[in-house]
Amino acid sequence: MPIDYRVRHRNRPRNQDCYLNAANYAIRSLDLPGVRVVHGTYRGGLNHAWAEIDLGDSVVVFDPNWRTFHDREVWRVAVMAVEEKSFTPHEVCLNVSASRHTGPWEAWETWEAVGPGETESNRG
Repeated sequence: MPIDYRVRHRNRPRNQDCYLNAANYAIRSLDLPGVRVVHGTYRGGLNHAWAEIDLGDSVVVFDPNWRTFHDREVWRVAVMAVEEKSFTPHEVCLNVSASRHTGPWEAWETWEAVGPGETESNRG
């Protein structure tokens, strides 16, 4: 894996911070192609967020709980991960701005539902 994808996350996260840390990884990766944040479940139904990086010939998962990289298919089987939604880094930025948090996002609090120009700074 190219080093640019590995250095985007520096601090050791805590387990409860997967949404925050996946969003931070995506925001730090705005200039890198093939990055997306995935919201879903793992280990039999626990909510979880992670990042996936499409390298062209393979897809790698960044698990923000452990700050580790894995082959996507191997990781998904090992932790029983099920994807529910995915977001580009740009969509993550817009959703954070619209919702005032890093996820998970309900449909009504995404940037698409809130509308253009509606952000924390101009809400009443």
